[in-house]
Amino acid sequence: MIPNRYHFVWFGRDFPFTHALAIRSLARTCAPEAIVLHVSEDLAGVAHFDDVAAEVPQLGQRRLDIDQLLAGCEGFDVSALRSAYLDLQERKRWAALSDILRYLILLREGGVYLDFDILAVRDLRPVLQSCRGFCGRERILVPAKVFRGRRWTSYLRTSPLDLLRQICSRTSAGIDWWKRIEHLYPAAINGAVLGLEPGHALAREALAAVPALVPVLPRRRPAIGPDLLQDLIDGRKRTDMLVFDAPAFYPLGPTMAVHYFRQTKNVEAVTRKVVTESTYVVHWYNDDMKKLSRPNDSKELAALADHQLFSHIAARFTRTSGP
Repeated sequence: MIPNRYHFVWFGRDFPFTHALAIRSLARTCAPEAIVLHVSEDLAGVAHFDDVAAEVPQLGQRRLDIDQLLAGCEGFDVSALRSAYLDLQERKRWAALSDILRYLILLREGGVYLDFDILAVRDLRPVLQSCRGFCGRERILVPAKVFRGRRWTSYLRTSPLDLLRQICSRTSAGIDWWKRIEHLYPAAINGAVLGLEPGHALAREALAAVPALVPVLPRRRPAIGPDLLQDLIDGRKRTDMLVFDAPAFYPLGPTMAVHYFRQTKNVEAVTRKVVTESTYVVHWYNDDMKKLSRPNDSKELAALADHQLFSHIAARFTRTSGP
């Protein structure tokens, strides 16, 4: 069984309002035993962190210490992994570091690792009690096996599918169109939401594979993240992982996630199309959304809640919301 414990990783002293919303959403939806924020620096005194820490008693922060995390680990080359981690740290490859840390933290403690660009909308406890590990699929263009295959024929569908997705992302009717064609896109595993029992073999196998994959990162950013999970889960046809379809954690997926931040006339109807009975977590793809405005505090979120999908979903997790 997976502990009802949730882990985030964060580098730096800034702490956006959307991070606080992610934590609040877990606290109000999943009744967690603990929410652990693994940090590179002490966040005490940072406004949004202090606010959510005061509201969520289960929240605690823990300073990152790679030597402490590696102490006592077996089943992979600890020295090679430590060297890879320190090299990535020197190069400020934060996303790759978080990939390593999610495997290592879950190996030691178990629970659920989440990226910060999420909102939890449904209780995960029934999932935690029913399996040894879980993750989900997202609808993308180029999964790991296509990238590594390097056969030009594998990319014949990529350009037209990319164009169709771009069109769907830029029109108000795009979500309806997307629902009709999303089955055409490969459903590939992502680790932005990853739950494991302590000592799970998947985490150990991932950590063993990381050092050899680090040189691939300049050419393929997901090499030690989604690509590796795709290899270890689908490639090995393992039975110790429950893999959810895209609506569970990635109801819109990359590029289409722009709709979370677009203005819409009927936000209630749009919400029902995106957040379904199958949805536990909404992952909204921060990297794709950096150029779009998002609420920076409760006041801005309230002003947007009637005509922006993200703010409408998140409104119940603001400080002034009820239980």
